Amino acid sequence: METSGASRCRSERRIVLLGPKNSGKSSTGNIILGKKEFDLKIQFQCQKKCAEISGWEITVVDTPGWWGTLPHEENPELHKQDVVLSFTRCAPGPHAILLVLNVDMPFKQKKRDVLCENMRCFGEDVWKHTIVLFTCVNQPGVEQFIERENETFQWLLDKCESRYHVLNIRNKGDGPQVTELLKKINNMVEGNKGRHYEIHGETLQRLAEKRRNQEKKAEERKVKINQKKTTGLKHPLSEIRIVLLGYNGAGKSSTGNTILGKSAFDSKRSITSVMRQGAVAGRHITVVDTAGRRRNLFSQYTPRLYKDEIMLSSSLCPPGPHVFLLVIRVDVAFTEVYRRAVEEHASSLGVNIWDHMIVLFTFGDLLVETSVELFIESEGDALQWVIDKCGNRCHVFNNVDKGDANQVTELFEKIEETVAGNERQMYVTSDENLQKVKERRRKAEERVKEMKDQEQKRNEARRLMSADGNMEKMGLVLFGPHCSGKISAGNTILGRETFVKTWSGQNLKESWEVAGRNLTVVCTPGFTKNDPLKKTLQDAKLNLLRSVTESSSETHAFILTLCVDCSFAEEDKTAITKILEPLGEQVWKHTLVLFTDTDQLGDTPIELFIASEGDVLQCLIEKCGNRYHVLNVKNTGDGSQVTKLLEKIEEMVAGNRGCYEMDKETLKEAERRIAVPMKRAKSMEDPINLAKDCTPTSGVGSEYMSLREKDSTTEDFNIAMESEKKSEETSGLESLGSIPELEVFNLD
Repeated sequence: METSGASRCRSERRIVLLGPKNSGKSSTGNIILGKKEFDLKIQFQCQKKCAEISGWEITVVDTPGWWGTLPHEENPELHKQDVVLSFTRCAPGPHAILLVLNVDMPFKQKKRDVLCENMRCFGEDVWKHTIVLFTCVNQPGVEQFIERENETFQWLLDKCESRYHVLNIRNKGDGPQVTELLKKINNMVEGNKGRHYEIHGETLQRLAEKRRNQEKKAEERKVKINQKKTTGLKHPLSEIRIVLLGYNGAGKSSTGNTILGKSAFDSKRSITSVMRQGAVAGRHITVVDTAGRRRNLFSQYTPRLYKDEIMLSSSLCPPGPHVFLLVIRVDVAFTEVYRRAVEEHASSLGVNIWDHMIVLFTFGDLLVETSVELFIESEGDALQWVIDKCGNRCHVFNNVDKGDANQVTELFEKIEETVAGNERQMYVTSDENLQKVKERRRKAEERVKEMKDQEQKRNEARRLMSADGNMEKMGLVLFGPHCSGKISAGNTILGRETFVKTWSGQNLKESWEVAGRNLTVVCTPGFTKNDPLKKTLQDAKLNLLRSVTESSSETHAFILTLCVDCSFAEEDKTAITKILEPLGEQVWKHTLVLFTDTDQLGDTPIELFIASEGDVLQCLIEKCGNRYHVLNVKNTGDGSQVTKLLEKIEEMVAGNRGCYEMDKETLKEAERRIAVPMKRAKSMEDPINLAKDCTPTSGVGSEYMSLREKDSTTEDFNIAMESEKKSEETSGLESLGSIPELEVFNLD
């Protein structure tokens, strides 16, 4: 919506800064105003500052940044509201929206899609008033790079009619770059005939009314919490035992360190629970940090090893914990999916678990002056359900300010209130359930010893075989379910970023010399287990056949990629068996299981994961001749893990006396038998359904895959965060400080 500004002062310019986290919005605002007005610390609320510059009255509004690699709906509701309401801070509306991007950070297709999602709420007219502002640090020739080299940048420039500006945020005293920016803003305003951008009044009214209702409910919740407060225990506890629960990146380890007042927990991932102790505020404190999980992973898809560790966590602080702290970040939306995951995992600990649970919000410093009650009310039913289930018990931690002892003391007081409400009864795990878990673990550890002994014998055989020299050429085919790490594994094996995450549905092929061998790697598209339309399974069959029939090189190994953060069920084994079926029974002699994302395990051996998962996974590995390997795709600098993989493949080839062989005419006939019915079915399908790529819409597998594919529309958050952190070191942009990484699934 546009409104004329002719009646307003011609020397006034109102500017709103939009963009992802760490793009440099606050630094940009400070440079424009010529002084440090905006706090560089990331927060929810927008900030408004004014200054007179060269006879112009300049108003700048800095908005909260969105997650650059997560979908729009993953931003908290308060964040989304404040971004829209920020336009009311420079009434009647901004003359210019500066879309701030850090040119040092990769701006790929996925980031472009996320940006579009976040800009869509302002309507198409917003682009008429938008200038893309690229922040950089002493980067010569950056304009040529933007114009010629980056297609996604070029798309963005086309949306803004080629309006952009480059701001060197290191050179804060460079007045000409600000003068040039204001000149571009004035030219744009003239092109818009003096009109400013204005959000539709009804939209703002609805949003303002919504915020008022939320604030009213927040006050009611605050009164309700105060009324339920007890006086606590007559004799304060001399010892407090705490178990931390939550997903990966929620801040559990940081919370444990804040409680104990020292660096007791390593934030490095681990599937095992860790117990640490210390003396705090005159009490003996025991804290158990449990393994994290994927945020959207329901219980049925969670590995048995993780679930057993959660059950065993309470036994690390005998006779039992006084309280469980459910750790939740305030800077990520709490959706119904996450609520259901929390409910399922909590219920495995017993129906009375909620009586002993307190929700602990991390990164509370981002709330600034916003009350936690308003945050709860704004997030909606999902989070409110959890809070209500916990008897309205919640606490906020500022993990950045670890020196604030009051927040820890207040937490202890709430724990004592909880204990008093439970008549001093601590949480006790059912003896029967605990014994079942311990017996299962004992049997798994016995199996681990057997597997390690077998692997040691194979290693000795490989060492003798290595004296014969390496294979000169090797052909590998990667296949596996969606999100199992095929792309990342392929890049790690080749030692370069050659494969790109894509939904093309076609095989990808690359060759490179690795460890003295000429490798050819074919990466096939993933498939969905329990696909009700059977489309992805048929596609996987076809692509696997084509990896052999259309390849000029020999195939020495089929590498099945599996991710250790998901359970392996009978339906997974069935899907894999069906996909390999056209290649004949002998294909299993040429197949090796490759476990990816193994950084999740920490120091836990892969054999314990395999043994804990049960007979189904063990049966699959036995069918592959007990050939398996672990690949940490995050540690691409460790060449030894790739070398060991290639040695295992060479051992397999030697045992098979050559590569995989099957008459190509037979394979092509099998390919035709699969392709013709698929082509016929495809021609009969509705074009709208085709556009959806036949993603399953019902059934157990579809429910899970819809969640995984939703996360797969964004880049891997870990990689993105690492690149952002590196940029911060050199650019001085707004810092995320010690915010742990969030998890999203790779589209492999």
